[in-house]
Amino acid sequence: MKQQSFKILLSCALLLVGLGYGCRKDKAPQENVPTCNDGIKNGNEIFVDCGLNKDEHCGSSACSVNIQVIEELNSSNSSITESKCEYIAEDKYGNVWISTYANGGLYKYDGQRWINYDSTQSGLLQRITSILVASDSTMWLTSSYFLYQYDGINWTTFSRDSIGAPFSSGFGGLLEASTGEIYFTSSTELIRYDGTTFTEFNFPQGIKPYTQDYSSPLIDCNDNIYIETEAKGLLMYSNGNGISLITKDNSNLVDNDIWGFVLDNDCNVWGQNDSRVVEVKSGNFIFQTEENSVEYTGTIQKTLTENGHIMTQKGIIWDKKFPVFFQRKSTGENFEYNQVIYKDSCFWFTTDYGVVKATILFDE
Repeated sequence: MKQQSFKILLSCALLLVGLGYGCRKDKAPQENVPTCNDGIKNGNEIFVDCGLNKDEHCGSSACSVNIQVIEELNSSNSSITESKCEYIAEDKYGNVWISTYANGGLYKYDGQRWINYDSTQSGLLQRITSILVASDSTMWLTSSYFLYQYDGINWTTFSRDSIGAPFSSGFGGLLEASTGEIYFTSSTELIRYDGTTFTEFNFPQGIKPYTQDYSSPLIDCNDNIYIETEAKGLLMYSNGNGISLITKDNSNLVDNDIWGFVLDNDCNVWGQNDSRVVEVKSGNFIFQTEENSVEYTGTIQKTLTENGHIMTQKGIIWDKKFPVFFQRKSTGENFEYNQVIYKDSCFWFTTDYGVVKATILFDE
């Protein structure tokens, strides 16, 4: 079963003042002799002393890797007035959009300046529950009862009544299809907006999407939508076929608790259950087992590094097999994070005490 929270304790080291440490770090090649205990990434090790192959995994079921904190942005050194930062997205101009726990708490950061879009400017009346920057640069946001659109100049607010879902609540999970249509979920349906009309696709009775812990649906390269549930199986939307519920009784799922979907660079969909990574391929669910992988737990985030590593709330899946967990570099201090994006060769984490910008030291 899902735990109440899938946040991970991540380890970090504070940057020494004046060091000027950037987000990239190149290291000289190491001696090509794998030892599993010399503190060096060498031979055919995937990470430092870890991940040679299925049969020789350096005596561990998981790898670890250090992170280096580059910058921390919070209420003491920025215009963020509330410490708890939640959702994060980047637009095509490189601006980072961040929501806070407070009602109407939305900020844009251009690398130098912060702009706060409060309820007076934007009409944001409730806590934000998802953010989407569409391909045309339009910003979309949801709250429990509203959908918001921002075109860079004007804000438009869609209420439940104007959407045609007066009895729905819990809006969230914004997605964009390849055709430009916008999708989002409520507690009872998937809703599509084509720029003119809202269309609702009802979930099976008694089935609700899982919306805690910053979970959200995923749309694949064929515009199929994968929606997590409260351990009742997988809701899947296929254009033309509507909503279907996939369970262990009508598929090769080993149980009904599957979540945390991510799309890799090859358009393959990956998810997980309590103990294994799951590949969704041609309608089949392929579970990574001890025969072809190592056991893995942790919620998958929808973020890829430039090298194709899949960012997760418990580390990284390398080549969809080896799980990697973060460890502190020197201080022993840990922090939790809520969401993450990958920008300018850095990870940007939203946390309960601000935004943490960090790099991952794969070779240390």
